Amino acid sequence: MGRVAAVLALLALAVCGALYAQSAKPPDDPEPDIRRAAFAYYFGMATGDADGVMRSSVAPVHVLRDGVMAPRDEKKLRGLLDGVAQRLLATGVTLEERGKMASRAVAVIDAAALEYIGANTATVTLVVRAGATKSEGDLMMELVLHQSGGKWRVVQEITDSAAVPPSRLEMPDPVNPGKP
Repeated sequence: MGRVAAVLALLALAVCGALYAQSAKPPDDPEPDIRRAAFAYYFGMATGDADGVMRSSVAPVHVLRDGVMAPRDEKKLRGLLDGVAQRLLATGVTLEERGKMASRAVAVIDAAALEYIGANTATVTLVVRAGATKSEGDLMMELVLHQSGGKWRVVQEITDSAAVPPSRLEMPDPVNPGKP
């Protein structure tokens, strides 16, 4: 199982890398590297790929969930991801299904909002699970990435167990401020 997961993770990273390498961004634009690191972290967390997550993050990753901050060191991270990998193994996820998971993860990262906080810090805000109905709201995640030594890595993960109410996600129309 470990080899299969590693091969799948590398395949997914290669696909993601190829997609971002084809973008028409200037060579000094860090966006492809930021999205690649966010993808590796997000997909690794979803599939239990501890090595992929460790390569794309700095330990400890600071996790802010429901307003409570906790560091997640390598030992905690590997324990958590071993559990994820075991659950996937128990459900009998096929290679084809993992490929579909990778495609969905690429789409999630492509659609994510990226904002720069400074020259070496950026956030990627993504929809983890869209609400089944518009009134349900979406579960979101924000990753804070920092560049050091020429590599972008996740330093913080921010989540909330409650979905964002749809009214908070709607942007007002700048021409008609009273209309979303």
